[in-house]
Amino acid sequence: MVAGTSRSIGEAARRVNGRHDGRVLPAGGCAYYTRRTRSGRIPTGERKITLELLSPLRFTLRLLRHLGWASLLTLVSLTVGAVGYHVTASLGWLDSYLNASMILTGMGPVASLHTPAAKLFAMLYALYSGVFFVSVAAILVYPVMHRLLRKVHIEAYKAHGAAAARIEK
Repeated sequence: MVAGTSRSIGEAARRVNGRHDGRVLPAGGCAYYTRRTRSGRIPTGERKITLELLSPLRFTLRLLRHLGWASLLTLVSLTVGAVGYHVTASLGWLDSYLNASMILTGMGPVASLHTPAAKLFAMLYALYSGVFFVSVAAILVYPVMHRLLRKVHIEAYKAHGAAAARIEK
């Protein structure tokens, strides 16, 4: 019962702005309703949670989308590095891309750098590349880890949560 009323928690949770949304909720469970903000978006804490995994096709599309973002970030970072080496070290474009790709992958520079500006750029680009590597790895691993944790969560809910929850009518 909700304090001071004769309504249950589920009944109180089903009311949105004084209106009943008509859905059946688990007893004492969380209320995920579809109230929207002025921009039309559902507030983050109120999104509906489903107990299903994505289909294999949608999961593959999610993996490809993350691979696309990682590839785009890699291409942009490689181009920034090549332009930096071309401008600061006066290297040709091929040597600039070679140096940028070697630094970005953690191998180290190929061409020797003689000017202070080139050495400073190489130092900053190497620091950026270390953070970049970890970030791209996280982007690529995220969909797989999310699916794994989601599967564990669903199995735990089915084993423990569904037995305890009863549906109000």
